[in-house]
Amino acid sequence: MATDQEMLEALDQIENILTAPEPAGIPDISVRCRQYKRIRPMLEGIIPALGQIPVYGKQIVLVIRFLIQIADLVCSGVDP
Repeated sequence: MATDQEMLEALDQIENILTAPEPAGIPDISVRCRQYKRIRPMLEGIIPALGQIPVYGKQIVLVIRFLIQIADLVCSGVDP
């Protein structure tokens, strides 16, 4: 499981990737899939720690894993 510091660093990296400036208009799916492929390993690294959050942790993990499965399906045929 990631340490608190590793988890915070991963969250900062995810935020930086997802808030990077991008061209106006409708985003290209390849852009979103590139972002997803960069943050997926970080998400996998923090999931065990998220599961430890009292009361809602397990539900948060279920939702994140579900969204990862959808993104895997959508991005599987998209070239980076």
